[in-house]
Amino acid sequence: MIGKWHLGSRPEFLPHRHGFDHWFGIPYSNDMWRYHPKMPPTDDEDERMQAARERADYTGFAGQESFYDVEAGQGFPEPLPLMLDDEVLDYEPDQTKLTSLYTDRALAFIDENRSRPFFLYLPHAMPHVPLFRARRNEGRSVRGLYGDVIEEIDWSVGRIVERLRRHGIDRNTVIVFTSDNGPWLQYGVDGGSAGMLRAGKGTSYEGGMRVPGIFWWPGKIPGGRVSSEIVSNMDVLPTFAALAGAALPEGLTVDGHDLRPLLFDEPGARSPYDQFFYFAGAAPPRVRLRGVREGRWKLLTRPDADGGLNAEALYDLHEDVGEKFDRAERFPAVVERLLGDAHAMLERIRAERRPLGGTE
Repeated sequence: MIGKWHLGSRPEFLPHRHGFDHWFGIPYSNDMWRYHPKMPPTDDEDERMQAARERADYTGFAGQESFYDVEAGQGFPEPLPLMLDDEVLDYEPDQTKLTSLYTDRALAFIDENRSRPFFLYLPHAMPHVPLFRARRNEGRSVRGLYGDVIEEIDWSVGRIVERLRRHGIDRNTVIVFTSDNGPWLQYGVDGGSAGMLRAGKGTSYEGGMRVPGIFWWPGKIPGGRVSSEIVSNMDVLPTFAALAGAALPEGLTVDGHDLRPLLFDEPGARSPYDQFFYFAGAAPPRVRLRGVREGRWKLLTRPDADGGLNAEALYDLHEDVGEKFDRAERFPAVVERLLGDAHAMLERIRAERRPLGGTE
């Protein structure tokens, strides 16, 4: 694994202790450092901090009028580490070099393992805010800094594809390119855009949940094909396990599905999800189920004080992908049925979920 982790920064939670042979990268988001614009002002701030505040002022950052209370445990007073397994290689790395650094490491890994099966997970820090790109890429895009960052990620993917082709293993390699959430609208022009979709990161609207998903495998996955079927990042695990001939763990509920029929365009193949459920994070024992999608219908829900669910709005995504018009009053039977299904899933999650990792 090369890149951002953010599933626990204590030693026992790091990637190389959870299935990866080696890891190079940062243990959490690249904004979790001392140069966050919400860190309280101090005298004689250095150039990085001044640049962060100037950028936030220019972009329209929604939180620039308030600051973290560091004494109360808020904010990021510790330096951001760049790590190789358990070793800290650098603190506060130069983020203008991160995309190139990760790419070079990925290419070296491919060179070293070209003669045997391998798995490479490359979660770039960008375009998570704060945005950085190499100086050679400044001004490449008319979209400004955000566009330059996307151009550099495109360059990175291109180098990886070219290296696979050079070694003659491109037709025996699957590449999946996707994202974890929609735009972070709090950061204005640096946060990206969801286009016609409503809202962004941190919400259960389509602008927060719906992201690009590109699967590439020459000679296996038909080129140029576009699908509107629902799939999820959760499906990568069972799909790759099936492709590799590996069995899924017994006695463990796996939420994803094998996408091979859909990817290989088998006759009649469709989404493995009859229903898809939307969640927002919450501390145990509560489970915040925020919506359910079935075909054209999407019911948003909100938790009540007793841990149950109430209907919030019903949208017809086939006619209203921007989620502007609530159809709940016109289709009460649909609301009632989907709300019942949401309650059933809530009970299933409570029964089957694994405990969170903990420390003494």
